[in-house]
Order: sequence, then C-alpha cells, then structure tokens
Amino acid sequence: MKLSKLKKGFKADSEGISIEFREQLCLQSHDPLLASCLASHLGVKVYSPKEIGLSSEDCDILMNPGSGWSALTTKNKKGRDIIIHNVHHSPSRQESNIMHEVAHIICKHEFPDLEIKLGSPLPLRHYDETIEAEAEWLGGNLQITRAGLVCCLRDRMDINAIALHFNASEQMVNFRINVTGVKRQFSHLF
Repeated sequence: MKLSKLKKGFKADSEGISIEFREQLCLQSHDPLLASCLASHLGVKVYSPKEIGLSSEDCDILMNPGSGWSALTTKNKKGRDIIIHNVHHSPSRQESNIMHEVAHIICKHEFPDLEIKLGSPLPLRHYDETIEAEAEWLGGNLQITRAGLVCCLRDRMDINAIALHFNASEQMVNFRINVTGVKRQFSHLF
C-alpha cells in the first residue's frame, strides 16, 4: 500500500470511524468486530459468486488459487451496495476481504462502471491506487483497532493469539502492529 496516497488526517479519522462503529454495535474500542456484523449493520448483503448465479464452472475459474480475485463491491438492481467475495479463501482472508469492501462503502468511493474483462466470469473495474489505499487502511483499522492491539499486547498475547482473537491473519496483525506505532510502544515484547 502506498501510504502517500492517503489524504492528510485519514489515518486518525480511520481509528475514530472504527471505534464509532464499535460503539454503535455496543462494543468496546478494543473488541473484535466481525465484517459480517458491520456489513449487516450498514444494510450491505454479502454473497458468494454462486449465490448470485454464477455457474460452478465460472466459480472455479474466478476463485481458483491463481486468479488473484478476492472481492468486489457493486450495486444490486435496487441500487443498494452488495459485496461478492471469494469463499475459497481462508476465513481470516475472507474477513479482511469483506472489511476492505465495507471500507469502500464507508468511504463512499465512486467506482467507474464495471467492465467485462476477458477470461473473467464477473465484470471487474480498473484499479485506483488512492481509493484502494484508503480501503486497505480503513479495512485494517476496522478489523483491528490500535486500542485492540494495545489491549492484547498488555495481556501479553502473541501474534497467533491476536490473529485468532480478531479473526485476522498473522500477516494482518503484523501489518497493524508495524503501522500503528504499537511496536515501538511495546518494543520490550519484540
């Protein structure tokens, strides 16, 4: 992720947004927040490609390990946001994928019309570095707040335990530890 693509104040705002949604759902700032709960709270339906009518053959093409496809946000016929995601990914990766897409919705990112790309059973869109950087940052923050990391590290939880606690990958936990400054704060643990 290119952090230079983030607007000034976006990182701090993201922490506040993450805590605000937890409060709306009667959670503490350090509590885990499931992507499915946040999506439901926002009125966003989450589907697998099969649930939207893709054939088994198209699903296999789209979700094969080499495809690189994770998820996308689009609108249904009523103009409501929906998320379609790769159910063949690990549960922690699915959590991250869905949270990333929810972040796009929270940020009110405008996407160009979907285009059919050769070899893909779903329409896709062009990659925009700025909005992807925002969704990556906010999505990670929604999944694991700085307050959550501090609480876990105070309790001397290791990376694996933190990952399990937040239904996140160890890679996501390490990323959040490194970018939030808690690594310096708890340098005696690393």
